[in-house]
Amino acid sequence: MENIDRHLIDNAMYNTDMAKTSRTEQTNERWTKEELALVDAKAKFHGMSRSEWIRTTSLNAEIKVTMPDVLIKS
Repeated sequence: MENIDRHLIDNAMYNTDMAKTSRTEQTNERWTKEELALVDAKAKFHGMSRSEWIRTTSLNAEIKVTMPDVLIKS
C-alpha cells in the first residue's frame, strides 16, 4: 500500500480496503499483433516487460468521457 498515492485512496472511486487486498486474479485479453507490437515497443522504451507495462499503465489509467453538446441537449 505504500506505493499507492494517497489521493487515489481518498478519492471516492477507491478505498483503503481495495489498497490492502492481497488477493491475486488473472485475466485473459485478446490482442492483435499490431497492438502487441505497440505495447512491446512502449514497454521496451521504459525498460519494462510487457506484463509490467500493462499492469503499470492499467493501474494508473483514468478515462474521461466528454459528450458533445448535441447529445447532452437531446
